Amino acid sequence: MDADDRDWSQLLGLDRLPNHIIGMRVSELLDLTGRKAVVTGAGGDGLGQAIANRLAGSGADVALVGRTFWKVEKRAAEIEKRWGVKAVPILADMSDWDQVHRAVRESRDALGGLDIMVNNPVMVVGGPFEKHTKDDIDRTVLGSLTMMMYGAHAALEHLLPQGSGRILNIGAVGGRIQQKGLTVYCSCKAGVIGFTRNLAHEVASRGVNVLGVA
Repeated sequence: MDADDRDWSQLLGLDRLPNHIIGMRVSELLDLTGRKAVVTGAGGDGLGQAIANRLAGSGADVALVGRTFWKVEKRAAEIEKRWGVKAVPILADMSDWDQVHRAVRESRDALGGLDIMVNNPVMVVGGPFEKHTKDDIDRTVLGSLTMMMYGAHAALEHLLPQGSGRILNIGAVGGRIQQKGLTVYCSCKAGVIGFTRNLAHEVASRGVNVLGVA
């Protein structure tokens, strides 16, 4: 169809608006019953476990991935008891390519599917940049950007063949503004924004949406 053959709504992209949700209640829009989600970095007291709880509270079954098994095992048991959904603990070091792919595969098998992948890796070394060692820089880049790419890659192995799914990359406001003592971290979070934008552009036409949350 040539541009001249399209009406104004098509030219503005308004024909792609999600009109199917107009008649739904907000509670229906937030209902994730039957969905299967993987959350990385979910064993501690921070954002990962909060995300896992919110997804479970909305009805999703969740796999909690972490480097310390007893921590994710404890969180999974708490979530199952509180929300009445299936929650499984998965052991993996997200800095290891093979472990990441194995963890996502195990999560999918344990849950019976995969709809949502939440990339929430964190390894940060702060302080003045000139005092950083090579290991400090490498650790922060690995934990704040590279591990995000590993997780997304592992999820796409399952989401692309089924033609559906969501990948949520956890960014930070530091990806857009300057923060003293966090030069490497903020640079990586700016990278997360670019990675999310480019990956979304690459896979959206194949049914997978990639989103970023700061």
